[in-house]
Amino acid sequence: KVEQISPYFHARFSAKSRSYIYKIIDNNEVLPPLNRFDTATWYRKLDEKAMNKAVKALLGKHDFKAFCKHNPDLNTIRDLTEFKFRRNGNLLEARVTANAFCYSMVRMMVGAVLDIGAGRKPAQWLRGYLEGRTRDSSVFVAPAHGLTLTSVEYPPDDQLALRVERTRRRRIAGDPDS
Repeated sequence: KVEQISPYFHARFSAKSRSYIYKIIDNNEVLPPLNRFDTATWYRKLDEKAMNKAVKALLGKHDFKAFCKHNPDLNTIRDLTEFKFRRNGNLLEARVTANAFCYSMVRMMVGAVLDIGAGRKPAQWLRGYLEGRTRDSSVFVAPAHGLTLTSVEYPPDDQLALRVERTRRRRIAGDPDS
């Protein structure tokens, strides 16, 4: 289907939210050939209950600077509305939704949580890492091939211009429009 869109539409700045899924096969299981381009592997069995407990600390509006590539001009405040892990056999899926993401942010969050799921870090470590607002190169960044964009939500056409304007403004913690 092809149709005329609003001249105010911008694929990036008009978006209200974005959703991703990150797929992992753990416990050194064999990766099925048809999944090799969209699923990452992990050598240990992962504890999704510990992972789900940990990610609750990331939900809501926070400064995600610890999970973003350093850029002094970038505002790193984001509103994370969903982050949960679900197991289906040997496949573990992370569903992540936010108003916006920094470059590699989802992969960095998933990588940090993998250390918790593998038992190398306690669940409460994640909150401290978030609040520290400093990216640590020792925190694993999950491979790109496990990540898939699943949806982008846009406002109605009559709200596109306002959405683009608000998105382009620098987001600050106290700004209710960010």
